[in-house]
Amino acid sequence: MNPELADTIVAVQGGVARLDRAEAAGNVRGWLGVLEGADFPHAEELRGALSDLVTKLESGDLGDVTDVLARLGNLTMAASSAAPGAVAQDVMALGQALHDAANRPY
Repeated sequence: MNPELADTIVAVQGGVARLDRAEAAGNVRGWLGVLEGADFPHAEELRGALSDLVTKLESGDLGDVTDVLARLGNLTMAASSAAPGAVAQDVMALGQALHDAANRPY
């Protein structure tokens, strides 16, 4: 598994409420950098949702963060079909972890 994907999955599975917000925002900004200029199904929507998540993390306003996580999970799972080979499974796992985190009580 891609180490960045694996680290992100572990962090999300640990619970968003337990994350250091500044560290989490840095991780999300890293993914924004990875996706900059990407042109695959849902790339633009993913960048928008990731930007929304950075804003929430940096402001500390996590009131509706579950909505953003659910949107990210759904978009990530949908985008997994455009990922090459084994990466598709890893991207799907990340999407599922995000979706699960959205449904976890904080």
